[in-house]
Amino acid sequence: MIREEAIRITLLYLTEKDNDGTVILDYQRMLASLTEYATCWYVDFHYKRARRQPPHLSGEAPGFIIDKKSQRIRVISWQELYELNFDLLPF
Repeated sequence: MIREEAIRITLLYLTEKDNDGTVILDYQRMLASLTEYATCWYVDFHYKRARRQPPHLSGEAPGFIIDKKSQRIRVISWQELYELNFDLLPF
């Protein structure tokens, strides 16, 4: 899976999540970074406020991964992100 495909899948997923009612009104998820690993892409996102409000603080997972073969999305824990960082692709 190339980077552009991972971005397309990410944007569809974030839009779907924003529309399912699980985010506080006036917030929208935005792609922050995309990192390639051997078997997946890791997606980090942040919340963008539509209006001036106090920041939204949550204890959510750091992000999610997209499996390169199946294109399945899976939310990961902080521990999984830590472990994933030992599997970076070489430059």
